[in-house]
Amino acid sequence: MARIIKIVGVIVGLAIGAWAFFFITGKPITKEQAEAIAANEVRRSGEQLRFDTSVFHGPEPFLMTSHPHAFQWTFVDQAGAVRLLVFVDEYGGTELTWEGDLERLRKTR
Repeated sequence: MARIIKIVGVIVGLAIGAWAFFFITGKPITKEQAEAIAANEVRRSGEQLRFDTSVFHGPEPFLMTSHPHAFQWTFVDQAGAVRLLVFVDEYGGTELTWEGDLERLRKTR
């Protein structure tokens, strides 16, 4: 049992050390890099959800105090607007938010 605890302790120590190394040496991304990451997320999301993302206008910068980079894509027609917001953190992590009726986008394809 003591041997297992020692092995688990070493593994946890290595994981924490690796995380600390990458956290300390990681460089924040630029606005251009964030925009490219966001555009890639939009394309990938459209493929997964079977939407034609070429009907969206964007990216447009979107002010968000909790995220260093935020971009918005918009689709507008007579039935209303559909917005896609992509938030990119300082190291390239993303979060997507769709607003509007997504089902009608599948029909416009």
